[in-house]
Parts: sequence; structure tokens; C-alpha cells
Amino acid sequence: MSAIDDLLQKRPEERTVVLPLDFELAHAAAQAEDRLNQAKAMSDRPGATVEAISVTEDRQAEYDKAVEALRGQTATFTFRSIAPQTWDELKREHRPSESQRTEARKQGQAPPEWNEETFSPALIAAACIKVITPSGEQPGLSIDEATKLWTSDSWNKSERAELFNAALSAFVARTRMIDLPKAPA
Repeated sequence: MSAIDDLLQKRPEERTVVLPLDFELAHAAAQAEDRLNQAKAMSDRPGATVEAISVTEDRQAEYDKAVEALRGQTATFTFRSIAPQTWDELKREHRPSESQRTEARKQGQAPPEWNEETFSPALIAAACIKVITPSGEQPGLSIDEATKLWTSDSWNKSERAELFNAALSAFVARTRMIDLPKAPA
């Protein structure tokens, strides 16, 4: 095996996004986490009472219960880096419209690289390799499914941005290498 063979075996970058499907359960879990952190802060103080430690145990149980309820109401998306040729093709297929370029010029901004309305769901569909929901698991998203998510009233701007950023990050970012200790001699 040669060095190039080793290099070509590198696994592509992946990113995972987990989003709650039930706001109330997500809010309850966040509140339970806050209460748990407050209880831990009290029980970690020097001279903490038995009561403070007991409250922490109760808060831990509440948090665990809230997380378990939420776990059944999430969507997990896994994105994998796309090939550079696919990236270039997507940008060609989703060029910015003339009105988008004109609007950017009016605002003194650089012209957009792609059509903001169509490129995002196309990239999400191209990079998504797995979706897990309460109904089961499926291998990625079609362009139609990604477009439905992107234009849905139930998915807010932040959630859509998180999906887009994960797909983009899988392509343009890299996992940071940790400093390895010297190998034994």
C-alpha cells in the first residue's frame, strides 16, 4: 500500500444535528437542566447539607425523566461532506437571481454566491445521509423533502440555519487534530 492509498482512505467529515420536535418537552428538559445545575452548585459548596445533596439527587431524577421524554421526540440529521464537483454543480444550478444581485448592490454588499432560496435545501439534500425520527430511520433527504422542511412554517429560521450550517460545515470545515503525545521510542 502506498502513501496515496492511505490518504485516499480518509473518511469524509460528518456533522450531526439533533432538533426537538416538541417545544414543550424541550423547554421542560432545559428547565430541569437549569434546576439540576443550581442544585449541583449548592451541593458542591464546602459544608453542603445532606438536604442539599438530596435535592440534587431529586433534580437529577427530574432531569433524567425530562430528557427521556424528549429523546422520543427528536429528529437527528447526519450530514457528510460532499465531493467538490457536487459543490460546484450545486452552485451552478442555484445561481443567485438577478433581483438578489441587484438587492445586494443596493445595500452595498457583495453579490451572493448562490440563490439563497434554492441552494440551502439542495445542499441539505445532497449532504444528508441519515435522518432518524420517532417514525424510524431513513437514508437522507430527497430534494423535495429538504425543500418542504426549508419552506415549512413549523421549522424556524434558526433550525433551518442549523441544518444548513451542518451540511456546509461538513464540506468546508475539518475536525481539529489533537496534539498527540510522542510515540514511545
